[in-house]
Parts: sequence; C-alpha cells; structure tokens
Amino acid sequence: MSKLRRKGLELAAVVLAAVPCVAADELAGPHASRSALRPQAAQARGAAASTLSLPAYLDDRGEGVATSMFGTYVRRGEWIVYPFFEYYRDDDFEYKPEELGYPGELDYLGRYRASEGLLFLAYGLRENVAIEVEAAVISASFEKAADDPSGVPSRLAESGLGDIEGQIR
Repeated sequence: MSKLRRKGLELAAVVLAAVPCVAADELAGPHASRSALRPQAAQARGAAASTLSLPAYLDDRGEGVATSMFGTYVRRGEWIVYPFFEYYRDDDFEYKPEELGYPGELDYLGRYRASEGLLFLAYGLRENVAIEVEAAVISASFEKAADDPSGVPSRLAESGLGDIEGQIR
C-alpha cells in the first residue's frame, strides 16, 4: 500500500470516528415513543439550544415563520436569498390569430422563447414575524407559423418586469 493511500485511509478513519452515524431506530429502539424520534432543534442557535427537543407541532418542519415558498421557513435574524432562472422553448406553440388581436380562428404552430429571472428575499424580523419580497423580469419572443396568412407580425418580442410581490408574515 502506498504511503499516500495509507494517509488517506487514516484521515478517513479519523473523520468517520468523529462523526457518529446511527440510524434513528437503532438510537431509540423498536418500541420507542414518537417523541424520541423528533428532530432536534438543529436550526436553533448555540450548542445548548441544539440539544433541546422541538415541540410536537414542529415535527414536520422545525422552527421559524412560514414563507410563501412551500416548505421554507425563516427564523429571527435569518436571511433567505433565492435567485432563480427559467428558460422556455416551444417550437410547436399553438395559437390562434384572434388570441393576438387579429382575425382568424384556425390553430397554427408558432415558435416561442422566453427567459425569466426571479429573486426571492426573506428576513426574519422577530420570532413570529418575517418580511419577504419577490421580483421577476422576463424577456419573450414569438414567431408566427409559416403557413399563417393572418396579419399577425412575423415576430413579436416583449421584455420587462414580470411581477413584484411583498408580504409581512
């Protein structure tokens, strides 16, 4: 065995020894009460607070104020910064010219492209009060079908602010 490999294995053994890995059922036993399996307050600040059990009503989520983002909670003094980007591409975008303000009831297949950027911010003001803001920008383009004889322009493009939302929760 090479010296480098031996050192790597020794380091791995030290790391594994320092991090106990025990399954919840091995820790609590097969007949343990539900309270023995509750998540610990890992989100709480300080070493002493992290060993306290959470109340039963927090079993499924932990501490904090619920945000408008499903399953996301923010605690006092904590920031959540969530940037997000989406790209849409549809080479068979179904449309009717009348949906775009032009005469024509037949369906055509055009081309649609869009890119959207979103930023979600949340801050925990107090134990049970949080503020959140979300803003989006979008850029979209549409190309009409080659067989569309209507007056729809051959290419439409728009860009701008998608939406802005804010909440105090």
